[in-house]
Amino acid sequence: MNNMKPIEIKNIHKIVGKVLKCGRFIIESGDYTDSARDVGEYYKFVINSWSSGIDADGVQTIVLSRKSGNKYSPNDPEAIGKYEMFTMGLQARTSVYLKPKDIQSMDTIVDYIDKTMHETYEFYKEKQ
Repeated sequence: MNNMKPIEIKNIHKIVGKVLKCGRFIIESGDYTDSARDVGEYYKFVINSWSSGIDADGVQTIVLSRKSGNKYSPNDPEAIGKYEMFTMGLQARTSVYLKPKDIQSMDTIVDYIDKTMHETYEFYKEKQ
């Protein structure tokens, strides 16, 4: 089971304004809350919208779990000691796991957000 202390990202607001490789940028960051999630369970990174007709071009919310592991499969060796990041609504398609050292660098977090946005775009592109 997960005995690691929830991860804390100090100065998470400093990621706002960072530009992704696709040219979009992070417009909001902080605690993610909604009716289906525990308060403080995730960090959020909100990506600005474009309007070229693909659903992925709307505002996207990418979340990063504060707790390590896979809560649906606690013995998943890919997730042990790592923190899950995914696009809300597309967890199965966009999920990636970050090591604690990956979260120490805002540039590395931005790289993972880029990867997640790419998978989001590819998902919606296939649906057209």
